[in-house]
Amino acid sequence: AVLYEDKDLLATAKPAGLATVPGGGFLDHTLLSLVRRSYPEAVPIHRLGRGTSGIVLFARTARARSVLCAAMRSNTVTKVYRALATGVPASESFSIDVPIGPVPHKLLGTIHAASTVGKRASSRVKLLERREGACLLEVRIETGRPHQIRIHLAAAGHPLVGDPLYVKGGGFE
Repeated sequence: AVLYEDKDLLATAKPAGLATVPGGGFLDHTLLSLVRRSYPEAVPIHRLGRGTSGIVLFARTARARSVLCAAMRSNTVTKVYRALATGVPASESFSIDVPIGPVPHKLLGTIHAASTVGKRASSRVKLLERREGACLLEVRIETGRPHQIRIHLAAAGHPLVGDPLYVKGGGFE
């Protein structure tokens, strides 16, 4: 669904289960292919993981793309997410600074996970709501590593509810 549009920018609502761009076996059934049916010039400025729902911004002109990409690189744009995580953190707010990088996986080949040799990754977390055995968190990411929220919350001891891959500690099953 298109949430906002003008001559330079398009904001869309991406549902969970839909890949943003082609890859990993998803070629045509992607948000990009759906958007380009009506806006063939649109280029995504960022991505959300296939299992994540949220707003994805698309540039409709080269100038808009340049300005938006520069804003993303300089952290002028704030990325705020809501996450349902297991357990309840001891603190109302906390930071997670755990490097993320590719690591070997016996079935998938290589995946991203917490790694001492990974790239710097930083997230700021705020507790919004306590629930039975779970919590609703606000997560602000300062970097944009693959699966950053999933990995960071798992590293902090609070994997996402229903996450089939990442476990406490930031590793994987």
